[in-house]
This record gives sequence, structure tokens and C-alpha cells, in this order.
Amino acid sequence: QPSLQSPDAAIVHEGATFAQLSRGRTHFKLRGPPDGHLVIFVHGFSGSLRMWDTVAGKLADVGYRTLIFDLYGRGLSDAPAADHTPALFVGQLAELLVSLDLRQTFSLVGLSMGGPIAAAFTHTHPHVVRDLVLVAPAGLPVHVPLAARLARLPVLGDLAMPVIGKSTLNAHLDAAFFDPNAPGSREAIHDAREFGTTLADHHPGYLTALLSTLRHFPLNDMAYIYRDLGQAAAPRTMVMWGEDDKVVPFANAERLMELMPHAQLV
Repeated sequence: QPSLQSPDAAIVHEGATFAQLSRGRTHFKLRGPPDGHLVIFVHGFSGSLRMWDTVAGKLADVGYRTLIFDLYGRGLSDAPAADHTPALFVGQLAELLVSLDLRQTFSLVGLSMGGPIAAAFTHTHPHVVRDLVLVAPAGLPVHVPLAARLARLPVLGDLAMPVIGKSTLNAHLDAAFFDPNAPGSREAIHDAREFGTTLADHHPGYLTALLSTLRHFPLNDMAYIYRDLGQAAAPRTMVMWGEDDKVVPFANAERLMELMPHAQLV
């Protein structure tokens, strides 16, 4: 396997911005006035900065400075041949801040798998995170689909991921929406499927990165990070969770609040 896998040039759109980091290029968007309060968004397991694009853009329009970026192996970012652990992604964000010379304190927002990444970053860099927002964060026990359990197996997972990875991801997209048939939802699901298919076909590191994450990122076992932040009672933390969430169940909110009693659940 190559030490680094990059997306095909054909899917890199004109005007895309990149930072060259130690483990590969990172695709990012930095918007808003330089003196605006900085808000950084971290997306989930198989997503990309597209998940946050609209929200970040609207905040930039009203005076915030916003940073969204593709985690390694997702979107247009390179996929290093490394174990995709929390430490890899925490290091990616830390290097990105240095590369962009962003020295101010900021608000950090993490969705799903981006939640424990944001929490782990806050744990290791508490002096720069002013506020932490966790949106239906992963890191606590959830039901793991059979396909994901099989993917973790040596050899079998490597053989199966190129064959069933794309279709499995597409099949689970509906669960990400409260009402897949609501106005706008079908279009969003269609766009997400198209982009996921594009990545699977034109980013040779995409499915490999997802497989490595399933094997090396403790998606169900990061309570210790939340506990440590809870004991520190800092920074100011908001937890956002939908009661009917079908991907990361709302039942985990109670456990998270036990670990982080200083947080506000909304």
C-alpha cells in the first residue's frame, strides 16, 4: 500500500484550498473576518466538510470566522497509510491551526465521530478551546451493524470493503435523517450518495481510511475522554442531541451527562 493516497485530480474542484501537513494535504475552508470569533467544525465518520458548509457559511456572513476541513481520508484530504486513531485526527487539527497561523481561542464543534475528536483535542489543548459543542457525539456504546463488525476482521474486512463498502454506506444514509421524506431531505440524501460514490470511485484512500477507522478508532469506548473533561469542569460545554436520533441513540445522552455534569444538554 502506498504511504499516501490522494483523491483523483478530476474531483478536486477549482478554488479548493489545501494545507500541506506532515501526514498529507488537508482540504479546508476558512471564511469570515480575521477579527471575528473563530468557530471550528469537525465532521463525522464518513462525512466531509460539506456537512458543515451551510452552517459555517451563515456564521461567517454575520461576523464569525469559521474553519471547516476534511479529516484524513475523507473528502479531498489525503489518506495517510497510518492507523486512523483519535490521535491522528487531533494531530491533524493541531497542525492545521499552526499552518493557518490561527492563534486565538475558539469554539470547537464536533458531530458524531467528530465529537470524541473534538473532546480529545480539548483534553490535550485546553488552553485554546473556549467552548466545546458536542452534537450527538460518538464514543459511548451503540449497536454496531454486522457489516462494520465483519469489516474489523483481518483479511475478510480487506476483501469485503471494496466490494460492499459503497453500498453499505449508501444504505445507511436514510438513518441520518429524522424524516427522509421531508422537504429537502431526499435531495440531501441524493447529494450525499452521489458524493460518497464519487469518493469511493475516485479517492483510492477513502474506503481504506474508513476501514482503518473501524479497526483503530474506539468509536464505542471513549468515555474516559468525557470523564476527564467532566472532572476538569472546563471548558464551557453544550451537548446537542435529538431524542429520535437513529444513529447515535439519545439514551447515551444520560450517560454523557453523568460523565460531564458541567455540560448543558439541549
